[in-house]
Amino acid sequence: MKLTKKRGIKTITPLLEAMGYINIPSINWEGLFGKKSSEQIYITIGFTISNLYEDSFTAVFYISTNTCCGAEWKGIPPGCRKGIRELIKVDDMMKLGFISNNDAEYDWFSVYDSNSINLFYRVLPHCEDVFLSNKTISDLMIQSPEVTRMTEEDKTIISIYISKEYVDKYDYQYVTLACGIEQEWYNAAEYYCRKYLKINKITPSVIRGYGQTAYQMYLLDKTFDSKFE
Repeated sequence: MKLTKKRGIKTITPLLEAMGYINIPSINWEGLFGKKSSEQIYITIGFTISNLYEDSFTAVFYISTNTCCGAEWKGIPPGCRKGIRELIKVDDMMKLGFISNNDAEYDWFSVYDSNSINLFYRVLPHCEDVFLSNKTISDLMIQSPEVTRMTEEDKTIISIYISKEYVDKYDYQYVTLACGIEQEWYNAAEYYCRKYLKINKITPSVIRGYGQTAYQMYLLDKTFDSKFE
């Protein structure tokens, strides 16, 4: 049976909530969850449904000063993104419950197989521990000029949204149907692109990207920042 985004999120949400994450809207992932480990650092986990095993999914961990989960282009420190396959040592596989330490498919988990889901529930917290054991990557992300640029863009759009600096209506409409983010976030993103980046012809994908990452940051700040006061 083909795995749907709705079914996948429903299956993994209890585990992610127990680990301290919340579900955040995303157009780019079949599921995206996030939390903050400090005032500056966001931890996100993006879920992808397999094209080969249509009932299965896997996860990617990402750490940054923003929520652009998976970004690895020039200027972004390596090590900020890790998949399940990269976070499990061969020696730990059978301890976690894998049948074999040579299983080539061990980073895919089937929603419709209770053994596979139970395995996933054991594996994901282990992977998080391994991922966050790298104590230097947070500092590298904070110090990166490219990551700082991306983060400041999102912060500016949040400021535009809060101040209602944008006008009521812009060219790009109906993005809310894609993942449930208020239209005003995309208006603020378009305003940012026109006023700050001086872009006259803006593609929908650009507005969509800016709007959703700004909203994701806003949502995580609103949810977690009281912990760091």
